[in-house]
Amino acid sequence: MTEKKTFCIILCVSDVLDFFEPQIRSIAQSDEKVFFVISLDCFNDASIPRIKEIVSRYFNDDEVIYYQGPKKGFMANFMFASRQALSLGPFDYYAFCDQDDIWKKTKLSRAKNAISSVSTSPELYSSSTLLIDENDKPIRPHKTRPVDTFASSLVENVSPGNAMVFNSAAIEQLTTLDEHDVMYHEWWLFILTQQNGKAIFDTEPQVLYRQHAQNTIGSGGGWKKKVLSSFRRSRYYDSISRNIEAILRNNLPLSPENQKILSHFSKIYSLKPLQRLRGLWLSGVRRSNMPDTVFFYLLVLLAPGLKEIRARYNFTP
Repeated sequence: MTEKKTFCIILCVSDVLDFFEPQIRSIAQSDEKVFFVISLDCFNDASIPRIKEIVSRYFNDDEVIYYQGPKKGFMANFMFASRQALSLGPFDYYAFCDQDDIWKKTKLSRAKNAISSVSTSPELYSSSTLLIDENDKPIRPHKTRPVDTFASSLVENVSPGNAMVFNSAAIEQLTTLDEHDVMYHEWWLFILTQQNGKAIFDTEPQVLYRQHAQNTIGSGGGWKKKVLSSFRRSRYYDSISRNIEAILRNNLPLSPENQKILSHFSKIYSLKPLQRLRGLWLSGVRRSNMPDTVFFYLLVLLAPGLKEIRARYNFTP
């Protein structure tokens, strides 16, 4: 690929195509030119011809490249597609893309104005989103909250993948990770920017984030319901644990302050319940606002899944 492209859209597609065309149409109306890396994670033989036909209505053949996805879930698919995108280059910016949302025309240009394409540190742009239903009816705004601390990134990803745009330094660091190391690629990318880069949050929604029955990960149903459900399955704890292990295993650079935060946080899970709360507070780990933080602390105190993985946190960086 000799011509330099500005934006590479990393699109992972499965067989659920009910809202695929509105997503593609919205990107075609963007105020920036794009190149697509599309990973086809389909099990239905009829899906792939339909996907290619829809894309061809809006983009030329030289603006799209297709790959057969690994068929190992969304995380493996996005990591696979990200590596393909990085190998194609050069691109100034990259963006994750789901198959059922709607992008506003200005999303990419606002990202380009917010982050640097030449920085050697990972830089991330994330916009707020507007939740919509299956009929494009607005549900409520889902604001990307300007939490820009390493401590907060350990327990919360405030940036959904479909709202992210990032530079080449970010994708280079992301793709060095084994996809089995963490559970969510976008959460890991957010952590990277908190360690040795920066994240810019746009309070103006640039994505209409569709909520429907086939969402792999959605924002519907209220955060308390989702978080409580995750705690019951220990998935939330497991995500935090694997993120921390990945930080250490990959020898990512941490400032002295962030090393102290990680050390305090890692020790709390070997403590008794009430001592855990004190350790949490001293670590500086918080969620986005006080009600969320209080609820999080209560779940740490009470969640039964804690015992199953407590040993994973029993280390000192």
